[in-house]
Amino acid sequence: MSNSVEDGIIVELDGDEFVIWKPGTVFLIAFKKPDYQRHLVAARSWLADFTSKPLAEFRALAAELAFNQARSLAWDR
Repeated sequence: MSNSVEDGIIVELDGDEFVIWKPGTVFLIAFKKPDYQRHLVAARSWLADFTSKPLAEFRALAAELAFNQARSLAWDR
């Protein structure tokens, strides 16, 4: 499992998933790349059951971090 920290958000590679979470919150989302697709899809998440600006910002940043990490590992090919 490898990880990186950006803006207080942790990105971990756990098997075939990128797990993105923010310490001190319930925000967690995991992305994986299905064999038949070139892009990542959300595989699971633990997010508060409400909509809020912090949650929306976390989701957007988590997707960006996961896609950047996948690109750096050539998962987008």
